[in-house]
Amino acid sequence: MNLDTAQRLLECETRADLAEWLGEDPRRLAFYAYVLPEHRRYSHFTIEKRAGGSRHIHAPIAPIKEHLRLISAALSHFYNPRNVVMGFVKERNIVDNANKHSRQEWILRVDLKDFFPTIHFGRVVGVLQAAPFQLRSEVAQTIAQLACHQGVLAQGAPTSPIFSNLVCRGLDHELLNLARRGRCRFTRYADDLNFSTSRKRFPDLLAARQLGSEGHTCEVSAALLQVISKHGFTLNDSKTRLVHRSQRQTVTGLVCNETATVSRRYYRGLRAVLHVWRKYGEDSAAEWFLANHYKRNKPSGSDFSFKKVVIGRVQFIGYVCGWSAPKYQKLANLLSQLDPTFRKKTAKTPPPEKPSGLVIWGEGETDYLHFFMAWNSLHQDYPNLTIEFPHPAKRTKGAPMLEKMLAVLEKTPPLEATVCVFDTDEPKITSRFEPVEGSAYLKLGTNLFVVLLPTPSFRSGRDPLCVELLYEDPASLRDERGRRLYLKDEFQAEEPYHKKEPGVMRLKPRSNSLVVEDVHNGTTQQNVALSKMGFANLVQSKSTSFEGFRALFDVLNGIVETELTLSNGS
Repeated sequence: MNLDTAQRLLECETRADLAEWLGEDPRRLAFYAYVLPEHRRYSHFTIEKRAGGSRHIHAPIAPIKEHLRLISAALSHFYNPRNVVMGFVKERNIVDNANKHSRQEWILRVDLKDFFPTIHFGRVVGVLQAAPFQLRSEVAQTIAQLACHQGVLAQGAPTSPIFSNLVCRGLDHELLNLARRGRCRFTRYADDLNFSTSRKRFPDLLAARQLGSEGHTCEVSAALLQVISKHGFTLNDSKTRLVHRSQRQTVTGLVCNETATVSRRYYRGLRAVLHVWRKYGEDSAAEWFLANHYKRNKPSGSDFSFKKVVIGRVQFIGYVCGWSAPKYQKLANLLSQLDPTFRKKTAKTPPPEKPSGLVIWGEGETDYLHFFMAWNSLHQDYPNLTIEFPHPAKRTKGAPMLEKMLAVLEKTPPLEATVCVFDTDEPKITSRFEPVEGSAYLKLGTNLFVVLLPTPSFRSGRDPLCVELLYEDPASLRDERGRRLYLKDEFQAEEPYHKKEPGVMRLKPRSNSLVVEDVHNGTTQQNVALSKMGFANLVQSKSTSFEGFRALFDVLNGIVETELTLSNGS
């Protein structure tokens, strides 16, 4: 997002202005923010904690998540984080954070309790109405309503990282001043506060040492507690540690006595996993690994991919310790023998190029929502494919508008690879953009392609398709009022009546749309059909399979591998 687009957000005066900036209907934006029940706006899952218990994650549904991503990107243009802020900041990470405190005599680790839940709705509105944003009250409250779940920041919303950093600006300033008075270094990574010093005695201004059975425990100073409580936070006393250099010092999970590295336990555990894999096979290693080393940071009910997790951990060691470090080289060489597809990195190997991406255009508003949800579900199966969606304000609304845009792109080829995806319910469009025999897409020029919705395995190749028919049984999903999606072939050809449901009829029998949105019950005189948008919202709140979209992503992946890879290589 460029600065001009971000600036327009700050110029919004009403909720309608915000909706226009987001490319959303004002009534629908108000519905998402104030009408849709919270349990339908956010999905919930848990992650096991290392020390026991669970971390609760609340993730917004797809349209809200997309809006929040745009808002987060815009706000980032006007937020200049202090050097002490290491979390949720571009080009700063846990390695940088740990190295800030390497080779120090003492390190004090302090954890803020219930970090995101402590930041409530009012605090979010406050930072939006303050400098540098100075948003109007109605706009600020609408954004905060979307970004909060049950009145507090949702741990899983795209805006939570930047809002937490914004709320903590005053806290960061005062803690930095306190650290300077004690001649200490200070950094904050989300809710982790770290103070370190090279002095022989740790300053009582921050904490007082107490020798206990587990090493040096401490009592945090009144001055430090006062600053933290002043800004609305409390300490998690169970995680407070004051560690001398004679012990293992860790910051954000990395050992930093000399320089940032992984712990011996982490390295030896991974080495043992590879040993079991080599000696007893992959299945046995996966079972042993799951029982002994994979007990945290795993969403409940998530699929387990042993090979991906092991590769990720080996590469993590290389990233932290260096690609030429003996620790990484030893594990990477062993993994290469076990998995021939694994690619070891070296210090001289340039970073891999960003995978070729495609900008995807659909016919209508709901098409983008379905593509977005399906891509979120299946993207891990396409490592060489990235998909970008147009800004909501620029998206097409209907097949005629997509055709007009395509005509413009044919005259002025786009700079980025662009794919226009059409339904197959219009014979004129189908005949015009039918790909040549043996191809799954039509190339119209440089960086411009057309794809007709490919037929999923559970449909007949002769049936016309719209995006809703990429779900195997779309009519089985019903909302709380019992409404469902009705399809054209459910009704009699010459009459408006439903073939199986007495008294149910369509009001516009001459419409060619495959989805019928005006279906009334003759007895109750009520519309019993879900609209296309209503169906899309229902899909977001249900555990729905997106396997029918796999054929489309296969075609898009083929475009990247066949067209873009060859052009880049030439």
